[in-house]
Amino acid sequence: MVTIPVQRLGDATGTATIDYYTGGNTTGIPGVNYVDIPLSTLTFAPGETQKTITVQTLDDQVAGTNTSVSVLIENPTGADLGPSRTSAIAIRDRAASTSTYLSDLSWTAATNGWGPVERDASNGEASAGDGNRLTLNGVSYTKGLGVHSNSQITYQLGGAYNSFNAFVGMDDEVGDRGSVVFHVLADGVSLFNSGLMTGSSATQFVNVDVSGRQVLTLVVTDASNGMGYDHANWADAQLIVGTAPPPPPPVGSVRRESVVSDLIQPTTFDWTPSGNLMFIAEKGGVVKVVGSAGLQSTPFIDISSQVNNVADRGLLGLAIDPLFGQNQGRDFVYLLFTYDPPETQGQSGLAAPDARGNRPAR
Repeated sequence: MVTIPVQRLGDATGTATIDYYTGGNTTGIPGVNYVDIPLSTLTFAPGETQKTITVQTLDDQVAGTNTSVSVLIENPTGADLGPSRTSAIAIRDRAASTSTYLSDLSWTAATNGWGPVERDASNGEASAGDGNRLTLNGVSYTKGLGVHSNSQITYQLGGAYNSFNAFVGMDDEVGDRGSVVFHVLADGVSLFNSGLMTGSSATQFVNVDVSGRQVLTLVVTDASNGMGYDHANWADAQLIVGTAPPPPPPVGSVRRESVVSDLIQPTTFDWTPSGNLMFIAEKGGVVKVVGSAGLQSTPFIDISSQVNNVADRGLLGLAIDPLFGQNQGRDFVYLLFTYDPPETQGQSGLAAPDARGNRPAR
């Protein structure tokens, strides 16, 4: 069972509603992988700021692939709909694969070049528990092993696992200093050799087959040039039973920064060739412009009367002509939107403006 919070922000003095349902980009099968939710409505009473949507997942008792289900919200009354309109739920097939973190297992032997091996933390200094959060090139990991060259850790596998995965590298706490080599051995056979890695090296991903193996050994050497600053991480280290796709590559550190505010459901943007102006499309049909002084008070264009803005429809695409602003008679901005033709005015039901009836795009 998965519970999804729906928050109401800003003015909460009146009653507000929002429709929700399962569908969209869903790979799971209703009734097999999850319980389908038909079009339903959440009602926020005055002063109420949070409601929840509950999705019941199902165990199909059959080994297979992981699936997903999407929950969509739309058609608000008494409030505006924010940018997060779809929530994706991953349904993992328990029969497909299971994983166990090495930091949750007991090793049979461990030696470390400086202080003890740390579980779920970097090596730190000579005392136990003095490490920091495991971090490789700006990416933090909650699980893993923090070691210092020269180190060796041994685990008994007993032939119970199929693969070993980990991200390896020098912890960010040493900057660009230190130099090590990571080795993975199973039953004494080398399965992985990282080559020389320093504090400025890119993170490497280890994914080796340990099917039928009895003993796993993780080794970090000092690259034959001394052990100074050799704080090395086996980040997200885990043993897999079954077949599991490798995790996505790590992403470097991300800084969140607000460039422009006071937008209503922005969908896309583009820059003029000179880079001086940014055009931003809003789902309802308004295009706004941001210049050196910030958001301009007057929209570039407002075609909201032509745009069908129900559910995931609306003004969805925007492109600036490559000769815009170059005195070539090509100061064009191209828009892609779902169109409400004039015939919809005054109509009701599916034929009404912003209704669910079939609409062309233009």
